[in-house]
Amino acid sequence: MHKRVFILLVFLILAVSPARSQDSLWDSVFHPDSLQRLINLLAADSLNGRLAGSDGAVAAAGFIADEFRQAGLVALNRSNDFLLPINPSWFNVAGMIKGRSRPGQVVIFMAHYDHIGTVGTNPFPDLSKDDNRVPVSEDDIFNGANDNASGVAALIGLARYYHSLTGNERSLIFLAVTGSEFGPWGSEHFVDHFQNDSICAVINMDMIGSFTPLSKPFFTDGYSRELQTILNKNLYNADPVKYGRQYFLYNSKAEIDTKRLTPLQKNFLAGKDFKGVDAWINSRNQCQNVNAKSFARNHVPVVSISSTYVNDKYYHHVKDEPFRIDYTMMGEVIRAIVTGTAGIISGQNTPDHKLVSKTDRY
Repeated sequence: MHKRVFILLVFLILAVSPARSQDSLWDSVFHPDSLQRLINLLAADSLNGRLAGSDGAVAAAGFIADEFRQAGLVALNRSNDFLLPINPSWFNVAGMIKGRSRPGQVVIFMAHYDHIGTVGTNPFPDLSKDDNRVPVSEDDIFNGANDNASGVAALIGLARYYHSLTGNERSLIFLAVTGSEFGPWGSEHFVDHFQNDSICAVINMDMIGSFTPLSKPFFTDGYSRELQTILNKNLYNADPVKYGRQYFLYNSKAEIDTKRLTPLQKNFLAGKDFKGVDAWINSRNQCQNVNAKSFARNHVPVVSISSTYVNDKYYHHVKDEPFRIDYTMMGEVIRAIVTGTAGIISGQNTPDHKLVSKTDRY
């Protein structure tokens, strides 16, 4: 009898240990303090706003490469260098975890790491807030904590997390691109030098550290309807109470019931930068994120996830600082990304590569 009890206890301990270990790993990698440490470094004044091609951007690329190396990733090129040069001063940064059973099938997590520099070097002053035309409280640096140190911090965290789990059936690539504030330079360069038919899905993360009255992250583009559906379906199956059927909001009149928006949400969506709720919804029915477009034009399933609209008062603002990030909510968004993509990484889900027609886009 005692022997049976002992065996049962051992079995229960072994069954629970992996779950506890995974929870412990999560708490370590995505603890608010861990995320804040990364964003503090990426959005530091010493990087001078990470304008593509600047010394600050090069330093940021080097930092990301070191983080990938410490996470245990392998480089994509034969020189074992995580830096992928576009020109002498512009670099993408990429690392990989090889898949166990389907190494030739790839899932990419992506974020851009460049920003707009300083008040003196900002190449697009007309796209920034009016009070950015002169230094604010003697601060002339666009630190870009939310845009997009938040996405890069998530990228680094995901690299650590998945490498420690060692359970991905498909290969995972973690890609930090540059030049995004000028256009799709970094993502276009990567697409032009990679075997795109091996890519099963691309998850782009852009501004996931600040939250709006809608209180949910959303898809900013409408290329791959099926990929969007897979993410939300996997979340619902994992925890229908927590995530519901649409944790990541679809940017479509068919999916957002405007009658159920609160007055605060309606006022927000009808702000000075929009022509009303319907106009805002209609304006999102396309692939808008510049980096997502690079993959979409090659019929690669891609979604771009954000939690911040471009009319946010700190978008392209010198006050986009690390202390404004909601690190707890940011961790929840990352958890949703991990949960939603689990079936894709395991090989259970494979989004269709067919181009979605304009009339059928989210």
